[in-house]
Amino acid sequence: MAILSVDVLERFLAVFSELGEEHALFAVRLRRELKPVPNNPTFVWMPLERFAFLLNDGLPLGPDDGQD
Repeated sequence: MAILSVDVLERFLAVFSELGEEHALFAVRLRRELKPVPNNPTFVWMPLERFAFLLNDGLPLGPDDGQD
């Protein structure tokens, strides 16, 4: 799991909403998956896979397909 402040997460998701409908839907789904950090409502937990997707501008992580 990854931990992010709500403010930072919302900044990331605002950019995703501008990238198109598919990315906006990802932002909605991600908000549903978030879990608040116990005793600290300014932070949320998210699956590490989703965090990597968020950092990688919406592209899944994995080996290159060799078509560079």
